[in-house]
Amino acid sequence: SLALENHRAHERGHGGKDWRKILKQIDRNNKNIRFVEGDSNPYFIVSELLIGDVSGACYEFLLQNKPIVFIDTPKFFEEHGTDGISYWGRKCGDVVCDLNQLSDIVQNNLDNPTHNEKERLQIIKTLIYNPGSASKVAVDTIIGLIDGRISFPKWGCRLTRYYLAVLMVFRRLKKLVIN
Repeated sequence: SLALENHRAHERGHGGKDWRKILKQIDRNNKNIRFVEGDSNPYFIVSELLIGDVSGACYEFLLQNKPIVFIDTPKFFEEHGTDGISYWGRKCGDVVCDLNQLSDIVQNNLDNPTHNEKERLQIIKTLIYNPGSASKVAVDTIIGLIDGRISFPKWGCRLTRYYLAVLMVFRRLKKLVIN
């Protein structure tokens, strides 16, 4: 079976096509394909492999330590750079530059699920910070960001826009906490 998800936040690069409509039609015409809307995390548990591009879903799936095949998106990296996990995180899977090779690469990963496991485990270790203490670390970090003891990170694609939005929220929260 195959689950398809249309990235909710992806407005550009759609090629003028209504992918939601196209994916729903594929779902209707194929009993072994399901178009997934909303939370895709439950599908990660039952999936053997994920095919993705630069979506954060790839790194959520990575925590399952299962194979990932990345569709190469060079224009994305030309525009957003190669400093973030969307680029360097791809070393935990196979990157497909020629879609004609996709089927063979997927089959190889399904036949050899430990392929790239060392790289996956390395990135999982990098991403998981203080296992068992995540809530405490998150709260301490949020408080540190609010009171200015911790600086906001400046890396990653499109982070500036998110940084400004988060900064506004934290400044408002700080005013509420102080007042």
